[in-house]
Formats: sequence, structure tokens, C-alpha cells
Amino acid sequence: MSMKQQLLTRLILQDELSKSKSPQSLGKRVLFQSQISKIAQENPDLSPQFIRKILIADKEPVVSEYVLN
Repeated sequence: MSMKQQLLTRLILQDELSKSKSPQSLGKRVLFQSQISKIAQENPDLSPQFIRKILIADKEPVVSEYVLN
């Protein structure tokens, strides 16, 4: 089985186990995981958990602009 098929199979199994926990569709999860994989390949020194936190924080609305003195 290829790596892509294994990843998709794992995501489908995770989706079935956590349907009640997350309102996101399988397609959105696959897209999110592919973003994490792409960034991880470009930045091998970053952990997937750290990349995930950055992507989630990036989607949050900006409360105010930062001002550096």
C-alpha cells in the first residue's frame, strides 16, 4: 500500500473514531493534514504538533495589531 493510501486509511479510521469530537468533515481534515505535511517537509526541524498550533492560531481573528517600541 502506498504512503498516500496509508495516510488516507488512517485519517478515515480516525474520523470514524472521533466523529462526535470534531465537527469538521473528512475533506477538511485531509486538507489540514496535507498542509501540516507540506510545512513539515519544508521545515523538518518543526514538530507536527507545533505546526498544527501555528495553523490553528493563524486562523484566529486578529484582536489588535502588535506595536513594537
